Amino acid sequence: MNRGIIVVINPMKILSRSIRRVFNPSCAMRIEKFMVMVLLLVSATQSSHSQTLAQALNATNLTWTTSGTSGASGWTVQNSTTHDGLLAAQSGTLLNNFGQTSILQTITNGPATMTFWWYCPSFDRVLSVFVNNVNIWGISANSGWESQTVYLGSGSQTVKWVFSFVTSGFGTPRGFVDEVVFTPGATAPIINTQPLSQSQVQGLNATFSATVVGTPPLMYQWQFNGTNILGATNALFTVTDVQTDKLGSYAVEVTNIAGVTVSSNATLGLGNVTAWGWGYSGQTSVAYGAKNVIGVAASFYNGMALKTDGQLLAWGDNGSGQLNFPSDLTNAVTISMSTHCLALKPDGTVVAWGAGNFGQTNVPSGLSNVVALAAGDTHSLALRSDGTVVAWGYNVAGQTNVPPGLSNVVAISAANQLSVVLKSDGTVVAWGANSSGQTNVPVSATNIVAIATGFSRCLAVRSEGTIVAWGSGSPGNLTTPPSHLTNVVAVASGVSHNTILRTDGTVFVWGQNQFGQTNVPSGLTNVNAISTGYYHSVAMVGSGPPVTSALMSDPIVSTNGFSVSVPSQSGRVYRLEYKSVLADAEWTPLPLVAGNGTNLVLTDPTAASSQRFYRVRRW
Repeated sequence: MNRGIIVVINPMKILSRSIRRVFNPSCAMRIEKFMVMVLLLVSATQSSHSQTLAQALNATNLTWTTSGTSGASGWTVQNSTTHDGLLAAQSGTLLNNFGQTSILQTITNGPATMTFWWYCPSFDRVLSVFVNNVNIWGISANSGWESQTVYLGSGSQTVKWVFSFVTSGFGTPRGFVDEVVFTPGATAPIINTQPLSQSQVQGLNATFSATVVGTPPLMYQWQFNGTNILGATNALFTVTDVQTDKLGSYAVEVTNIAGVTVSSNATLGLGNVTAWGWGYSGQTSVAYGAKNVIGVAASFYNGMALKTDGQLLAWGDNGSGQLNFPSDLTNAVTISMSTHCLALKPDGTVVAWGAGNFGQTNVPSGLSNVVALAAGDTHSLALRSDGTVVAWGYNVAGQTNVPPGLSNVVAISAANQLSVVLKSDGTVVAWGANSSGQTNVPVSATNIVAIATGFSRCLAVRSEGTIVAWGSGSPGNLTTPPSHLTNVVAVASGVSHNTILRTDGTVFVWGQNQFGQTNVPSGLTNVNAISTGYYHSVAMVGSGPPVTSALMSDPIVSTNGFSVSVPSQSGRVYRLEYKSVLADAEWTPLPLVAGNGTNLVLTDPTAASSQRFYRVRRW
């Protein structure tokens, strides 16, 4: 090695001597040092290709192999993306083929503990670790290197890192593993995630779980109010047909060859919100106390509920502070959720919290008279009572560039770099990212009464209860609604599934089901509102099917004008309209009003002594 370096560097010294004859000697010396440094860096880069996987992983005490399936390549050594600054293992490239995987493997003996660092920056690929062909954990779209520990039982143990697809994507992203440490010996059970207290709709099922690590095998025994439950010996325990006699405290006792650990107690209560689909961050375990809920919102890996008293509940992932409500927010009437959250107060002002790295929580100064909100991934929309729209936050695709002159808007929706609005004449306007045609509103989108945005797609409900969809249909046929979908009153869309609400209060989901997101709970009915996260859905249950029209009552004519009462729903907007003569072609609209979950009083302060005919519209 030294002889090689001398051969490479000596010509630089000769060149440096020549430089000294022409230039200042100090400059020549700096050039010489720079050339040596460059050559040494090149030498280090080239040498990484001759290193073994064992050296790259800092685990020369283990034997490593690699392979690929369906044409994918195996893992290699590189030094450009590492945790220790030296070398790391890098997965092979995956083409746009769901059957491809790139595998890194070692076989050893336990009991033992194995820790390592890993990194998977792509959202459409996943890096998973398997022990004896059982998927232990996976990561995707993480922002940096993360540490992970797996526990190995007695005897021969096969550990594999598998790089594969989550959804179809672009480019050639990789997965990375570094600094593997193997430590022999048994570890007693450690409960990393305690069972979560939760609410559930009466008659549905509630599932408790705990994330437990330690030397396998781990043996579980669930308890109810301190008493062992017969047959409840799995990592998950489902309380079927939740009734009052099943409300109380649940805990789990975990045992292995090294000891016994008992979890904390989790309380089960009744509520009127349920959730299903992917629940790894607790997003399908609705927060305890979700009773008297009048509005729901969901996004990414969490959910939120608004109660009749204006209080908020939230559950799931809190990576951006979505669950950290402002202390002075005690009277919300409408909510919306993404990596950031928005809440509307009774006075028409807006409160925002959560991720604000793109200005999405910087509510414009003076914003007032708001009646509806929509939180996109990194931007926000507000609908004002006069039918105009205000937008703020990230604008890389023009998603906050409200079209000039836009008016008569009655509903808004926002998603990944996309803004969509519904006008009072039943037409739709969309702007922002158009990579999948999501802003190309089809001519068939007429007589629309409700809208929703998903991952690069849009859904709209026609007045006759059918659906029109456009934008990205992948994965699956997400822009091709099943032909039997009729009597629809509301829609919501996630990454790979769409959720719809029918007039009879039932829910239907279509799309991919890799995380159970299309498994609507058996017996779920009387649903009044829906929302979706990435791979889960949330539903609010009422005392009957959803109200499909604005029912007027208690009309009053006084010196102050005309007023009428309408039962309202949070998240909806209402408008009183009038005619002086029924034969008139057009109704005269009054300002929009936000639903608040109570009987809403709509007024016409301009009512004249002559007759007027009134109607209420709702969106």
